[in-house]
Amino acid sequence: MSGPAPESLRDEPVVRRTVVGDWQALRAVRLRAMTQDPGAFGSTHALASALPDEEYRRRAASGASLLAWRGGEPVGIVALVPDDDAEDGPRRGLLTSMWVDPAHRGSGLAARLVEAACAQGRAGGVREVALWVTIDNYAARRLYEGCGFALTGRRQAVRADDPDRLEEEMRRGISLTSTLRR
Repeated sequence: MSGPAPESLRDEPVVRRTVVGDWQALRAVRLRAMTQDPGAFGSTHALASALPDEEYRRRAASGASLLAWRGGEPVGIVALVPDDDAEDGPRRGLLTSMWVDPAHRGSGLAARLVEAACAQGRAGGVREVALWVTIDNYAARRLYEGCGFALTGRRQAVRADDPDRLEEEMRRGISLTSTLRR
């Protein structure tokens, strides 16, 4: 007879789209992410914390963000928003705000968040997902490559106030048969 399941198996994180009532959790996890990994985002903690509550309510209500919840606490975030820079061609989404609490890294949760965002996009008619990853974030690049993304060769500054810090674009097509590649 075996004992109780380990904590990590008993309380597997649940990934779901945000609703308006999640706005405070969305704000909290976004600010925590920007505090713990400030170089990974195109915005700053100062800018994100200065946003009015109504903006976080709007973002949560839009359903573009997904949160990973464990024990009633958000432990991961990702968003899939329309890609305003997409040329004519397939409908494209932009994967943003990707972050997983350090205690859950290496657990597969990040890949689950990416796949959930891609599935959400696919259901909405998106056929291609793009993202930007800082050139020195090798762990994130490996994650995205494992999820089927490939570098496009495009680079840009992460933020206008830090033109020497670069990020690279990655893209992935999604279809009804897209699956996680590991």
